[in-house]
Amino acid sequence: MFIELDGWKIDLRFSAAHFIPSHDKCSRLHGHDYGIRVRVYGEVAESFIIDFLELKRYIEEIIGGLDHRVLVPEKDGISKHSISGDQVTVEYQGKRFSLFKPDVYFIPDSSTSSEALAKFIGNKLRDRIVSNQNVSKIELCVDEGPGMGAWVEIRIEK
Repeated sequence: MFIELDGWKIDLRFSAAHFIPSHDKCSRLHGHDYGIRVRVYGEVAESFIIDFLELKRYIEEIIGGLDHRVLVPEKDGISKHSISGDQVTVEYQGKRFSLFKPDVYFIPDSSTSSEALAKFIGNKLRDRIVSNQNVSKIELCVDEGPGMGAWVEIRIEK
């Protein structure tokens, strides 16, 4: 059995800018209004697999840090970033951005693609609900717009 949350309908959304240096068009700094969809699989115990409101709160806490930020990959091997005081400088392919550090969120991956964001958010969600013995699997999607997203499947090991 599973429960499902559709972020487009219940406001599990965030807006952020990003770039993907290895992709021609997406190497330009641009933004998306992202939506989160999630399915949580497991067994019902005491009426629930997991409480809808608790699940929604966990996701809101995770994506709240990403909202209205510039997402920068920490490990892409193409772009380089440096931090000096309250400024982050990002350079790649002859481009150079200087950003206010509180406006930046570093993604611990080689990309800020929807695939990378789904993995990042999914793993953070897993860490929040791993103690819930009812849950066996999470499927999480990060949409770059309605109907266009990347899904990740994360099994919960007990």
